[in-house]
Amino acid sequence: MANKNKPDSRAASSPPPVKDLRKTGSTSIPMQSQATSQTQTQDDETFSAIIYSFYYVYFAALISALSQLMLGPVYGSMIAADQHKRILSTGILFGFMLKPVFPQIRVPNLKLYLPLLPFYIPLVQKQLFKYSGRLGPTAGPLVTELVTLLPFVFLSALCAAEELSVLKIFKDKPYFYLVPAIAAYFANISSEPIIIEYLSNLPTYSEFLTRVWLYIGSGTLALSQTTPKIAVTALPAIWYNLQYNPHLQWNRTTKVLTTQLDTIKWKLLDRTESNTGYVSVLENTDPAFRILRCDHSLLGGEWIVNDQMREEGVTGTEPIYAVFEMLEAVRLVNTGNTKRDSEKKALVIGLGVGTAPKALSAHGIDTTIVELDPAVYRYAVKYFDMPTNVTAHLEDAVAWTSSKALDPTYRNKYDFVIHDVFTGGAEPLALFTNSFIKNLRNLLSIDGVVAINYAGDITVQPTKQILNTINNIFGGRCRIFRDLVPEDPKDDTNNFTNMVVFCLHPNSKNDEKKPIFRQANEEDYLSSLSRQQHLEPNPQNELHFPTTQEMEAEKIKILTDKDIASFSGQQLASAKRHWKIMRQVMPNEIWEMW
Repeated sequence: MANKNKPDSRAASSPPPVKDLRKTGSTSIPMQSQATSQTQTQDDETFSAIIYSFYYVYFAALISALSQLMLGPVYGSMIAADQHKRILSTGILFGFMLKPVFPQIRVPNLKLYLPLLPFYIPLVQKQLFKYSGRLGPTAGPLVTELVTLLPFVFLSALCAAEELSVLKIFKDKPYFYLVPAIAAYFANISSEPIIIEYLSNLPTYSEFLTRVWLYIGSGTLALSQTTPKIAVTALPAIWYNLQYNPHLQWNRTTKVLTTQLDTIKWKLLDRTESNTGYVSVLENTDPAFRILRCDHSLLGGEWIVNDQMREEGVTGTEPIYAVFEMLEAVRLVNTGNTKRDSEKKALVIGLGVGTAPKALSAHGIDTTIVELDPAVYRYAVKYFDMPTNVTAHLEDAVAWTSSKALDPTYRNKYDFVIHDVFTGGAEPLALFTNSFIKNLRNLLSIDGVVAINYAGDITVQPTKQILNTINNIFGGRCRIFRDLVPEDPKDDTNNFTNMVVFCLHPNSKNDEKKPIFRQANEEDYLSSLSRQQHLEPNPQNELHFPTTQEMEAEKIKILTDKDIASFSGQQLASAKRHWKIMRQVMPNEIWEMW
């Protein structure tokens, strides 16, 4: 009995039951696993939020670039870009900051509808372009992008902010949304020029990579972010674009454009989108002439020889602008060069319809052209009888002249150099800087002549600075002639003019300090009535370079690459004046129905 009541020492010293140990262990292991899983989930959410916010930011950058390309044919690239950054900054800032101010907004619903906008934006743009003549070059692009681009950028920024809202820092400090807003803005403006350049080169591969097709393509890819029921609502816009939007490069819509142009006595011969803009060849039936257009500029044109013109004595093609024939007057300058035309070489920077190089080639001169846009060259050959025996370099003139000026085989190679460039509604200042003009001088033979075409306001500083740069590089051996006598010489309100600067090489042995022109003969006219009137520069149209007093008073210097940005405002004003001139030269419908 006593033994039964005595505690069992073995029982007292035995370990805890195995079952309890397992129970304890089985509780601690899942807790560690759950913590790891939560961390992994948070990391995944953070990564996903950042990726999707980038997606919305760069989706906006793509549509923003397409918007600028769409505005180019109606307003010109420089005017289209005027208010563009303000619209971007407004949309991005309000989009990012609306989320912390109104957190109850149901952004997930908006995300589903965002992919639909790229399908409808081209349709709205098409309707707004019809009012470009009334809105003008300032309000026109602003109104268009306020209605089309601003809502898209705003919603994209709002969606990006929604993605970032899962991050702890934005929950604790809502004002931190300013950081991604600023980053998104700079990401847009820094990437947009790259995107525009890339998109501009895509049409060389296929017409399905042109502007409206890219809108449709980007929207189609984005439909993966919405539901099938919502995606179906894009079909009406797709159908309308394919059937009735003349801006779409497509057989059906080209016929629509042709029908519309017929109503105003114009005919579309060809069109394409290229690396410098929208390029087309158009023909007017009454009076009969043909033009080459690039965005909102005319690169040149020719009168069509019909029965009426034959009765007036016209037997060959005649350019519609006198300035292109004036450039040929480089042959008329007395230089002491005894070589025959067939022994001479000419360099032409910028092609247009090929009026000057075609004439030089007709005189037997070995002619080389440098043209950036392959479509311009192709159309000049196909529609304006540009001879194919002319050597063509289809590349950037700045890069080409820089490399050739350093090549000993090209130094002083060309007897004639013609500089005739125009883009975006204004002159590309990079092709008028001292470095570029020096390269032209180095390529010009000692007894050669250069002719530089410039279109601008003769009273503003950029024009004076460019003229001073040319005159300085060529040692003051230059003269300027405008193409036409002003209707009212006393009227100072319209000083925008085409002018040609003729210069001798500064080391020329010519007894004359400045170019002196011999009298033209029948051979020089190439059987052209227009050349008889405009080939020889008119002394009454001669302009003068800025005086020393003007240069000192207005601080006019030599134009360098560093100066280009400082003239952006004045270039914009020049582009707007040119826009108004183009709207007087051609009807609004020509520019709007591209």
